[in-house]
Amino acid sequence: MASRLESLPPELLIRLVEYFPRPSDLRALCLTSKAPGVPATTQLYHDVTGIDAVHGWTRSDLSTTVLAKANPGLAQIRKLRFDTVAPVEQPDVGIVAKVLKALPGSSLRGFDCSPCTVAEDTMITLMMRQHKLVTLGLGPLTFNPMPFVQAGLLDVSAFAKLEDLDIPQVIGSQHDLELYQLIIEKASLRRLAIRTTTLRSENAFNLDDEKDHDGLISKILFKHIRDAGPNTRMQLHVLILDDMDLEWSDRTFSRYFDWSMLKELAILQCDGTANLIKRLTQHVIQHGGQLKRFYYVSCTDEPIDSSVVEAFLSSVEGLADLSLVGIDNFSLLNLDVLARHCSTLKWLMVLPDGIGNTGCIEMGIDLRFFSVVAKCQKLRQVALPLPKIDLPRTPDGFALS
Repeated sequence: MASRLESLPPELLIRLVEYFPRPSDLRALCLTSKAPGVPATTQLYHDVTGIDAVHGWTRSDLSTTVLAKANPGLAQIRKLRFDTVAPVEQPDVGIVAKVLKALPGSSLRGFDCSPCTVAEDTMITLMMRQHKLVTLGLGPLTFNPMPFVQAGLLDVSAFAKLEDLDIPQVIGSQHDLELYQLIIEKASLRRLAIRTTTLRSENAFNLDDEKDHDGLISKILFKHIRDAGPNTRMQLHVLILDDMDLEWSDRTFSRYFDWSMLKELAILQCDGTANLIKRLTQHVIQHGGQLKRFYYVSCTDEPIDSSVVEAFLSSVEGLADLSLVGIDNFSLLNLDVLARHCSTLKWLMVLPDGIGNTGCIEMGIDLRFFSVVAKCQKLRQVALPLPKIDLPRTPDGFALS
C-alpha cells in the first residue's frame, strides 16, 4: 500500500518541502520517500554563482560574507560558477581559492571560473580537494602549470571523472593548452567546447590551422591522439566550436573526432565553416551518424550557401534541434530536406540574413516554408524573423501608433 506522502499532489509536496529549511532535515526527507525526495533534492543540492555585480558582493569579501565555513549549506553545493564584471586581464586576488578552501572536499560536481584568471593557489586547491568534478571551465592561467605537473603538485588524475570541458576564449599561454591536453587524455569527455581566440602572454596568430600546418590548438590539444595512431578518435557526444577559423580545420577535426558518435554540434561565428560542414556531410553519407542537434551561427560577413545546408540536411536523419543563422540564397533551399525532419523536430531557429534587418519574405521565409513547419507536430519552440509591417505615417514621416 502506498504511503500517504506518495498520494499527495506535487503542489502540496513542494509546499511541504518549504517547511524544512535545514539541509540535514532535507536530506532526511529525501530518504523518507520518493515522492517528497524530488522537490527536497532540488532544494538540497543547488548551484551557486558568485558575481561581483551584485550589491554587497565584492571580489574581496565574497568568501567571508557568502560562503563562510560556518555555513551548514556548503556541503550541499554541487555546482559553483564565478562571474565578474571586471576585465579578465585583472590579476587573481585569491577570491576563488578562498571559496574553494571553504568547501568540503570532493563535494563539487561542476566548477566554472572562466571569466576569472587562475593563479597557482587556485589551481592547486581545486585539483587537491575536488576529485569528483564532472564539468569544468577555467579562466586564463597566470602561471606555467607544467613544472607543477612534473613535480606532482598538480595531478590531472583529479579530473578522471570529467565529462564536460570548456576551453575559454582567453587563455594565459600555450602552456594552458598543454594542461588541457593532459586533462583530455585522462578524462572520458562527452562534451568539449573550444572557444580560444586570444593568448594573454603572446600573439595568437598561430592558434588556428593553416593550409600547410596545424595550429597550436590542434597540435597541442590532440597530441595524444596523433601519437596513438591514425585509427584513434575522440568519442565525443557534444562538440562546440566558437569564434574559430575553420578554413583548414576540416582535415584536423575529421582526424581527431569520430563524427559517427556525435549527437550535438554547434558552430558559432566561425570563419571557413563551409569546408567543415561539407566534410561532415561526406562522413555521414559514407559511415552514418547519430547527430540530433545542430546549431549554426555564421560570421557576419561570411554566411554559408544554401546548397551546403541542403546537402547536410539531406544526409542526417531525425534532427530534434536545428539553428540556421546566416544562410546565403535561402530562398533557393529545397524545403523537402527540412520536411525530412518534421516528425522529430522540437526546436527550430531560422534567420537567413543573420541580423534580422530584412523581412522574412525577402529572406526566403514564405508560405512554402510555413507550410513545412506546420507539419512538425513535435515542435515546441520556434524563432523566426517577423514580416515587415508598413505602419501608416504622418505627412512628416512619423509612424502612427
